[in-house]
Amino acid sequence: MEHQPVLLKEIIEILEPQKRKRIIDGTLDGGGHAEAMVRLMPKDGMLAGIDQDDEMLKRARNRIKGDKRFHTLYGNFSNIEELSAPVMKHADAILFDLGISSIQFEGSGRGFSFQKDEPLDMRYDIHGSFTAENAINTWNENKLAEILKTYGEERFARRIARKIVDARVQRPIYTTFDLVDIIDRAIPKKFQSKRIHPATKTFQALRIAVNDELQSLEDGLAGAKNILARHGRIAVISFHSLEDRIVKHAFRRWAQEGEFTILTKKPIIPTEQEIAKNPRARSAKLRAIEKK
Repeated sequence: MEHQPVLLKEIIEILEPQKRKRIIDGTLDGGGHAEAMVRLMPKDGMLAGIDQDDEMLKRARNRIKGDKRFHTLYGNFSNIEELSAPVMKHADAILFDLGISSIQFEGSGRGFSFQKDEPLDMRYDIHGSFTAENAINTWNENKLAEILKTYGEERFARRIARKIVDARVQRPIYTTFDLVDIIDRAIPKKFQSKRIHPATKTFQALRIAVNDELQSLEDGLAGAKNILARHGRIAVISFHSLEDRIVKHAFRRWAQEGEFTILTKKPIIPTEQEIAKNPRARSAKLRAIEKK
């Protein structure tokens, strides 16, 4: 499966890789954005791609072979300062493409999709110790309900949490289909949408919680701010309202402090043509900022 980079044309227009000698792709994924940017960079430029998924790093290296300007760094972008320090002290452009890659969703075997019967893992970084199975089988009802409501905006968070706790008394919950069955029984049929699978919000919430995605985003933005060079730009593509809110508030705060200029008064969204080609792009929002 080839990684389809979202809002690629818009990212190129905003980050202007042809003018940048030092670029960090904080979320390398399959290397789609990185490949396009490194091709446009000056010959003496360098692009460092960060990812916490070994498989994504391998895919990106295979995609961008033989280009000495391209470097991969293993780790979570929340540690962007420490990770990038050995290759560059400052960056002229930084990209964060948040959320889950279609490659991870469809082919990782880690239980990100409720449409496949897989182990309840949901870790981006397989070297981490905490999985969705751990969460489902150990968190108490209140914590489960809070996570589903906060991260998934799930209307029936309390009912689902109660059903999970009841079910695991009988036997541990190990697979995605085990969980899907519980969710299906928890949400009344009359409230189940034909357009959105009833397990969508629960799976999203668990993935965000297991990978601590929102705290990672806050830390990653703070680190990016610290290493951004003068006239450098940061672009963030988000797919979730909570992510977008964090980015919007951070950029607004930085602009009010006087050191940055917001480049996107309103978030840029994909065209209808892009959504037709790549339906997963439909919820994407792009925000960008420049250091004065």
